[in-house]
This record gives sequence, structure tokens and C-alpha cells, in this order.
Amino acid sequence: MKPRNFKILVILTIALFLTACRNQEPVPDTPTATALPTGTSTSTPTATETQLPNSTPTSTSTNTPEPTATATRTVPFLRDVQVVEEAGFSFQSIIGFSVSIRPNQATIASPDEKFLLTMLINAGPDQISLEGAMEDITQAAANDFGDFETGEPYEYIIDGFNGIAVDVSGILFGNETNGRFVIVNPGGNRFFHAAGVANVDRWEMEGSEIFDLIMGSVTIFDLDASVSACPISTDASYGYTQENAIKVGGGAFDGPPRERAYLDNLLGPEGQSITYERTGSMPYEDTFLDLYSLTYAGLASPITLYLDEYSFEELLAPVGFTCSGPFPLSAP
Repeated sequence: MKPRNFKILVILTIALFLTACRNQEPVPDTPTATALPTGTSTSTPTATETQLPNSTPTSTSTNTPEPTATATRTVPFLRDVQVVEEAGFSFQSIIGFSVSIRPNQATIASPDEKFLLTMLINAGPDQISLEGAMEDITQAAANDFGDFETGEPYEYIIDGFNGIAVDVSGILFGNETNGRFVIVNPGGNRFFHAAGVANVDRWEMEGSEIFDLIMGSVTIFDLDASVSACPISTDASYGYTQENAIKVGGGAFDGPPRERAYLDNLLGPEGQSITYERTGSMPYEDTFLDLYSLTYAGLASPITLYLDEYSFEELLAPVGFTCSGPFPLSAP
């Protein structure tokens, strides 16, 4: 028999999912697009939009069905990285979709709320297997919904961590629904759960693909990792937003080399080398911000950071990054 405390967590997971599905709370600055772009995009992504390549991301299921020949393939765009700090993971959503973030959970919904996805990390007993954890989740769903069926489990990889997924179908909120449940164990007794659902036609047309694209953007952090060589911000917006840009100082003459020195010191969450490219600048209030696109091995889509060379504050690494050493910059 599996420990009762994990059973309670599983039931709570399902309950949180249902609550989130019924009560979407968009995060600030949610894009105002009312529909997901379709067809082949010819626009150039802005600094806060990253065009996803047409190739299938590495962190996806090998059993994902291909779109039918008559389907209109959706070409999504990913938003900037968003961090669920207390749970220890980050992700990218789709431009135009609403996002609700709670302490250990994130929920994503399409504008018409016909596609819903929730992700969270919770703790389970050390001895439970992925198969056992998935059995608990699917059983809890069947108990809650009644008319709910699950397929055979298959391998699913998120951020390099092995996991399992099952495809599900049933009646949800009175509609015929298809979806996918995924569970990954990134180490110890931590379990990353994801559940995505949509009505049958929407899931077959684009829901399954969007689910895999978002899963391909997920990064799971090691909460027990040793202290970084530089201080890391505890504010998930640091560097990721115009309002909380990284203030390197130096002005128009010394600012650019100071920006490069800052970025040269950054590493990925697992010590990966960073590559970066300046993609432009923009006015913001009484200053100008430089925009940099960063990538590292295993990242599904580039990350945009905002740097301010006209102001200086103590330098930190953004959430999701580490450093090769202390920042070689002081107040100019």
C-alpha cells in the first residue's frame, strides 16, 4: 500500500488543477492577443516573443501523434521565461495565453479556455516509483470524474529527467475531453506533475503539440545545489522585465563593455556556458535599456534579459542562472 500522505497530495494536485481551470488569474503584462496565430508566420518576433522552431523539441514524448494531413498546423510563439520560485522550476507559455502562478504551481489557459495546462512540484515518499505515482494520479482523476480513461504509460523526458506520461480522455465540465498527464522525478522525493486537457478537436488539432512545446521549455532547478559563486536574486522578475532591469552602470561609453563583462560571468542553471547577442535597445521611463538574447545547452528557446547601462545597483544573477565567479564590476 502506498503511503497515505502521498495519496492526499495526489488528490490535492487534482483539486488544484480543477480550481485553477475554473479561476484563471492572468499575470501582469499578459499579451492582449485574442487568438493563437495560425499558418506560417512571416513576422519577426519582438524582444518579448521568441519564434519557436518547427522542429520537435528534445524534451518531448516520442509517442506524440503527428497532425493529420487536413489539420491547420499552429505556429506558436513563446513568452519570456517565467519562474515558479518556491517549487524550483521555470517555463515559457504561449503569447496570448493567460498564466496564473501560485507558490508551487503554474496554470496556463488559452484565450477561450478550451486548452488548460497545470504544472506543479510536490513531495512524495522516497520509495514510490513513477509508475506508482502515476497510478495514484490517474486513479484520483477517475474517482473525481467517473467517465475517465487512461492509455498505457510511455516514456517522457523533461529537462533531461526521465518520466512517464499517459494520454487521457473523458468528460470534463460536461465536454468530451482529451489530454495528457506527465510525471517526472528530478531527484529525491520531488515530483514534477503536468496535466493538460482540451476538447477533443482542439487537442487533436493543436493541444497535444502545444503541451509538448511548453514541456520542452521547462527547466527544473536543484533546490539543494551548492551556493553560486555570485549572489542570485530572489526576485523572479530581476532581469526578465523592463521594470526590474539589471543595472550595470557605466553610461554610453563604458556601459557596453560592462554589460559584456556581466554576461560573460553568467552560467546556466547547471553550469552551462552562455552565449548571448544584443538584439536592440528601447527607451524606458528616464533611461534606455539594452536587450540581450541568451542561450545555453538544453534551453528550448532563447531568454531575453534587460540591462541598464545608465544606472548601477548591486549585481545579482537572475533566477535560473549561476555564475563562474563574483561579478568583476563595482560602482562606476
